[in-house]
Amino acid sequence: EEEGTVDTTKLHKRQPHSISPGKESDGDDVNKDDDNDINEGCDSIINKSQPNQKMGQAKNTKTKKLEIDIRKEQQWEESFQSLKNYKLQQGDCIVRISQDRRLHNWIRAQRKSKTMSHSKRKRLESIGFLWDNSAEANAIKEKKWEEMFQHLKRYKMKHGHCVVPRRYEEDVKLGRW
Repeated sequence: EEEGTVDTTKLHKRQPHSISPGKESDGDDVNKDDDNDINEGCDSIINKSQPNQKMGQAKNTKTKKLEIDIRKEQQWEESFQSLKNYKLQQGDCIVRISQDRRLHNWIRAQRKSKTMSHSKRKRLESIGFLWDNSAEANAIKEKKWEEMFQHLKRYKMKHGHCVVPRRYEEDVKLGRW
């Protein structure tokens, strides 16, 4: 026999349904010496194959990790593109949860990220991303104020003054503002 190989004629188990090569018995003819040879041979196969199995497992683990990393990058890119599109439509990167829950949650995760690459940070900043919640809150207030100021300007053009009744039916928000 070559080193690391086992005589396969000895690889059977002592079970009633096992038949030794060349015998037609129910397995009672198998002697104990054959059992020892089988155990030694199996141990040899198992011990020699374990490093290869571990290498295969390591490759599978690395492959899975790489696949996960690629998927995360694709998801980040998709979310970044969604934010860019939002910015084009809305003029800012302030996404309320009621507007787009997924994008809002992604933005929150970006703010909390401690492992974000410098290039991703720069990309977010290049489209006006606000890193601070309080800066976002101020920006929201400023945006609302600017919006209402535009309403007031239209009111003045129409009525010649800025004294808007509290219950102004044509623009209830302006009346309250």
